[in-house]
Amino acid sequence: MCPNMAYCGSALLYCSRWLCVCYCMAILSLAVCLLLHGHPGLMYCRDMRIVRNHLGKLLMPVSDSRTVHVNGAALEQWGGGLTDSLWEQLMTHNGVIGNPNAVMKYVFFGGIHDDKNYSLRRQVWPYLLEFYSVGSTPTQRTLQMDEVRKHYDATLVEWLAMESDGKEMKADELAECEQRFADIESRSDQLQAVWDYKESARRNRVPASEGSSRLHSKSGGRASPASSVSSGGSGSTPPATQRRPHNRPKAKGRPSSGETAVLDLGNSTDDCCTCQRGVASVNGAGADTVDGLDASAGTGAFQSKAASTVITYRQCPVCGKPQQQQMRQDLSEAGSGTDEPDGQTANAEQDNRSSPSTAKYHSYDPDLDTVELWSRELHKIDKDVVRCDRTNPYFVPANLVKLRNVLATYVWEHRPPTQTGYTQGMVDLLAPIMMVFDDEVMAYGCFCKLMERMDANFPHGKAMDNNFFNMRLLFEVYDRELFELMKSNEDYTHFFFTYRWYLLDLKRELPYDDILRCWECIWASRHCCTEYFTIFLCTALVHIYRDIILKNNMDFTEIIKFFNDMAEKHCLREILSGARDIVEYLQKLLNETREGWASNQPSTSSTS
Repeated sequence: MCPNMAYCGSALLYCSRWLCVCYCMAILSLAVCLLLHGHPGLMYCRDMRIVRNHLGKLLMPVSDSRTVHVNGAALEQWGGGLTDSLWEQLMTHNGVIGNPNAVMKYVFFGGIHDDKNYSLRRQVWPYLLEFYSVGSTPTQRTLQMDEVRKHYDATLVEWLAMESDGKEMKADELAECEQRFADIESRSDQLQAVWDYKESARRNRVPASEGSSRLHSKSGGRASPASSVSSGGSGSTPPATQRRPHNRPKAKGRPSSGETAVLDLGNSTDDCCTCQRGVASVNGAGADTVDGLDASAGTGAFQSKAASTVITYRQCPVCGKPQQQQMRQDLSEAGSGTDEPDGQTANAEQDNRSSPSTAKYHSYDPDLDTVELWSRELHKIDKDVVRCDRTNPYFVPANLVKLRNVLATYVWEHRPPTQTGYTQGMVDLLAPIMMVFDDEVMAYGCFCKLMERMDANFPHGKAMDNNFFNMRLLFEVYDRELFELMKSNEDYTHFFFTYRWYLLDLKRELPYDDILRCWECIWASRHCCTEYFTIFLCTALVHIYRDIILKNNMDFTEIIKFFNDMAEKHCLREILSGARDIVEYLQKLLNETREGWASNQPSTSSTS
């Protein structure tokens, strides 16, 4: 009998028990997962927990008197919308809205029935955007508009002055760049002239084998004529011409005004012919003679791009061959006629070039960096304004100027270039408001109120992450099947493809006529049921295409392409109806949660 039999038996028993426990835990885990995903009771409890902890915050509290239950009865009562006759009935004789809640409900369920001139929207939109208080009188509204107009005009003058300074700086910088470019061109012309001169001297140099037939003499280090050169190539030699010695001194320093600086481009031994070159007079155009000989014939000249460089072509008055090029720099426009050293002149020119971009703006209050930053902001605004809603006939150049003024004034006041600055998309939010009011001051006031809510959706805010999170929870509660498909196919339940929807309130997803109806419904919902109606609209926009998404088993790339192709083709009526259905469903769940919570609370009598 094995002495370790008892030990082996206990170990085997321990292992078998451990395996049984593991199997039991696995079975229990699988059962719990199946129950959570398949059992209606457990799924209902999960949904109620999500509604109670998160989604309930999206709706207005029931205790609020403005809260309306979104159902068929409310739609039947308020679905007719707001008309001109209803608006006149709701306004008292003092010009004050008698029943503001009714106005909001009419707009939320039925919209505003307006004409093409937007006369009714111009009266209602300031109340929807809370630019006007619902209890304000006509006198108070007039005073408010006067204050806004004064403030708008003052701000407009400020940034226009800054824009003017930026343009002057750019003009000075451009002039300085052009001057530098002209200097570079002038130097390149001089180098080209030197190169052409040397090439001409190399081609016209007399070969050494013919040196015996030439007469060479040197006087003072300069070449003198020794023989005649055949001008016609026939071999006949004209008689030698008596000439005065060439005693022209080299120019030193800067010539005076009206003179011509002659650059020494080489030794005189490399002349085009054995005859001595003549030198033109330096005292103006009237003395065009060469050492007493008439050199007017055969003389050609052209002016280069730099106004100071003239290259002349002369013909030898003796032999008739082309003379080497002489490059001359005319200094008649250099200023006064006094001579001054080259160093002082260069320093003076350098000071004159640098002075426009520094001294002119030295006394201006904003620093140069602020002027440059503001110029960049205006450049971004101008690019977006020109591209904004080009298919809409309202946005002609004159109205684009209004759009630019309002947008730049808002950015200057609320989002200075040293902080946030202009962000792409703001012009899309302003364009419909400008089209409705057609007035810079009113559009500016309403746009400021709109941006109080929309500003957090831009990259510097945190509202976009909250929108994605709440939309994920809504799909998990309202449409579990579609949510599971999104999660299984690359898990695009982050809903990043809806970024543009939230940023612009579906402005680029709907036809232009439907944008006004959609926006006023969003603004009115803040006074009826929820401040986050855009989340319900975006959820409904995806939900109405659930059958197409499920049938094609779309992944993230396909759903992005699908909604990009469907831009401006959606039906607003279906989207609004779907969004109201989701609000109604969430209100029911929230009411059931509150009723169950109240029923579970012990009564006061039983406690006592």
